[in-house]
Amino acid sequence: LLDGSRTPGFLKSYQIEKNIVVKGDDASLSIGLASIIAKQYRDKLMDKLHEQYPVYNWGKNKGYGTAEHVAALKEFGLC
Repeated sequence: LLDGSRTPGFLKSYQIEKNIVVKGDDASLSIGLASIIAKQYRDKLMDKLHEQYPVYNWGKNKGYGTAEHVAALKEFGLC
């Protein structure tokens, strides 16, 4: 199962179009649970990265393109 509306390019050769579920985290328990696990993992990873690169404030913005995060990228560049 794939949450979304189209197959990402790197998966096209697998012919999984019939397994794409629009708003999958609402329609499928499996996708919903995987989404929660992935977000929890990402948040913990961003908290650890925040310790290493505090100028980006990943502990708060989790890498989303908030105004604060974009300003930090402009000021400090990519890491």
